[in-house]
Amino acid sequence: MINSIKAAVTHLKTLSGDIEIIAHHDTDGITSAAILTKALQREERKFNVRILKGINNDVVRGLMKDASKIIFLLDFGSGHVGKFIGRSNVFIIDHHEINVKNIPHEVSVINPLMFNEAQNICASALTYLFAKEMNELNIDLAHLAIIGMISESREAKSFKIGEEILKDSEDLKIRKSILLFPATRPLHKALEFSNIFLPGITGSSEGVSQLLNNAGIKLKEDENHRTLLDLNEEETTKLLEVLCIRKEDETAFGNIYLMKFFNQFEDARELSTLINACGRMDRGYIALEMCLGSKRAKSIAESIYGEYKHLIISSLKTAVSIEKIETENYVIINSGKRINDNLLSVIVSIMSSSFVYSNGKIIVGMADRNDGNIKISSRICGECNDIDLRKVIEPLLKLVNGEGSGNNRSAGGIIPKDKSEEFIELIQRDMGLILKH
Repeated sequence: MINSIKAAVTHLKTLSGDIEIIAHHDTDGITSAAILTKALQREERKFNVRILKGINNDVVRGLMKDASKIIFLLDFGSGHVGKFIGRSNVFIIDHHEINVKNIPHEVSVINPLMFNEAQNICASALTYLFAKEMNELNIDLAHLAIIGMISESREAKSFKIGEEILKDSEDLKIRKSILLFPATRPLHKALEFSNIFLPGITGSSEGVSQLLNNAGIKLKEDENHRTLLDLNEEETTKLLEVLCIRKEDETAFGNIYLMKFFNQFEDARELSTLINACGRMDRGYIALEMCLGSKRAKSIAESIYGEYKHLIISSLKTAVSIEKIETENYVIINSGKRINDNLLSVIVSIMSSSFVYSNGKIIVGMADRNDGNIKISSRICGECNDIDLRKVIEPLLKLVNGEGSGNNRSAGGIIPKDKSEEFIELIQRDMGLILKH
């Protein structure tokens, strides 16, 4: 894979002309865009950045109109790689499913799924390696790659390239604590707006107060609000107990990455959520500016994040209250217009880690889009590794003239509005059969 990165960088240096960067609107995509932006600025290259919620045939057709423009697709594009035949100035840096047989020889593709040894690397880490190959000065962008890895639930210390990126990052601290909540926010707010759904606690300040009282945990110390990192071992254990979470649960306890961001240490997971919030609220450019060092953008992003958190809480309550189709293997949440399609994957992801559903159960969320189509997003609950979710969902999408992408842990796509009932019927008819294979 490293050789592919070197070849792509060498090829880019032979090309002249303006560059179009198109990135996915989640944290991995936006941090990838920030890394490449800074790298190109250092090379004094002219470029433009667009942040999109997805890439489809219309986007591809638009890109193909100007043959002179250099194109970078970040954190998506693998599913459309075969449509760029004849374009030697297209670069795809992505970690989603790709059909190697469809890759035109002239297109530069960096995707870990093409190499058996690199299964865990997300787009921001790949983009960082690309940028570092361009110029060693780009080593100062390692922190953005770490935020991107955290957003994709990648444990950076668990694979070689991740560890190398950690070593490149200055002012990084790694602490052990509960992984479920922001570590640097006041504890009561971290619980109220947690990264998982806790019935009776998430979105309820009263529920949080009662929980902490039951655990005997003080909110303040010397008039300062306490955080997760301020808890001693006994308090941490007690908090896990009242949350009915086992300390041995690998999803609950582990490494927290603290990095210096605007001269103060922040939890990389919280920064990831902040960036993701901007993208999901169609303000990805604000997160991009923040990643590039704008204090003004950071202030705006915090405001967007506040609005986003309340929308997430409201959407979670909607997801819990609406009627669902549920079996032993799956649950279908057909929200219609009640959940914003931009937030659907976030809601499904939170619910999949909420301990409400059993390990291995598949959550399939559906939400109406403004363009008349339906967004599909699915996740596997818990730490089940026996299911490749992409292979479960993708065949069903194709049967209703939909398109999608994903990996073994998450998958989704778009289907036509009039195929909603048919898609649900296919899940009910075929899901069990697909899982057996």
